[in-house]
Amino acid sequence: MTDIAHESATVQHLANVLAFADALPQHTHMLLTKRPHLLKERLEALQGPGFQDLWDAARRPLYDAFRSASRTVSKYNRSSRKEMDLLQKAECIGVMGAYTKFPLPNVWLGATIWDQPSADRAVPILLSTPAAKRFVSIEPMLGPVDLCHVCDPSWREDAPTGGGPWDNTVNGLRGTINDSQFGHYYNKLDWVICGGETGPGARPMHPDWPRSLRDQCQDAGVPFFFKQWGEYGERNVPGNHEVYCYARRNFIANEPIGHEWNPDGKFMAKCGKAKAGRLLDGRTWEEVPA
Repeated sequence: MTDIAHESATVQHLANVLAFADALPQHTHMLLTKRPHLLKERLEALQGPGFQDLWDAARRPLYDAFRSASRTVSKYNRSSRKEMDLLQKAECIGVMGAYTKFPLPNVWLGATIWDQPSADRAVPILLSTPAAKRFVSIEPMLGPVDLCHVCDPSWREDAPTGGGPWDNTVNGLRGTINDSQFGHYYNKLDWVICGGETGPGARPMHPDWPRSLRDQCQDAGVPFFFKQWGEYGERNVPGNHEVYCYARRNFIANEPIGHEWNPDGKFMAKCGKAKAGRLLDGRTWEEVPA
C-alpha cells in the first residue's frame, strides 16, 4: 500500500490509478491518504484543459494488457466468452475520450487522521473534494476525536464582525455548519474506521475514545468499523503485563492481572493485539456503507 498523494508521486500516477479503476467498474477502489490537500489539488489538475495526454498515457498500458490477456486466453484456454470480454474491455479503453466522469462511482476517497488537530486539518478538505464516498481511517487513534465539531480553518477568516461568540465548526457526520446563522451545507462522511496502534513502541488507546466515536456515528447514522484495540486491551487477560494507568498517565511494568483488575476502565494492559482482540462493549463493529 502506498499514498497516492505522497510528495514523490505525480499527477500521472493518480491518472494511472483512476484509469485502472475505471477499467474495472465491478470493484470498489479506496484511495487513502495522509495528504488530502495534495490529493484534491491533483484531482483538480486532472479536470483541467491540456491533460488529455495524461489520460492517454494512463490508458495505453491497460489497453495493451487486456489485448495481451485476450491472446493468452485464446491460445491456452479456448474460452471465446472470456476472450471477447477482454477484447471488449481493451476496445472500450482504446476509444475512451477525454475523462469527464469524475468522480468515479467505484472510487472512494479517505483521509488518515489520529487525533482532533489532524481531523481539523483533513476532514474539511476531504468533504470539499468530489468523491462517490468519503471516509476517515482513525488508526492509530492517539487521542479523542469529535467528528461532530471539526474546526474548518477557512471559516476563521469569515467570522462575523461584532456580536457575540459563534460556532465555526463543521459536523462532518451530517455535513452542516454547527452555527445556526449559516445555512451552508457540506458533503458528509460516509464511513468511519478506527483502531489502536500495533507494533514496537505502540501507544495505548483510551477505551473512551472509540466508544465516543461509535456513539457519534450511531447518532448520525454513519457506518462505524472498529478494527482492533491494538497492543493494549481492556479485556481480562491473566498474567503479568505492562499496564498503562490513565489516571496517573504512567506505565506500570509487570502488573499482575487478576479477575477484577479493570473494573472502572482506567487501565490498559499490554497483552498483544491478538489477545486484546477487536470487541467493543462485547461485540464486533463491522459496518460498511451500502
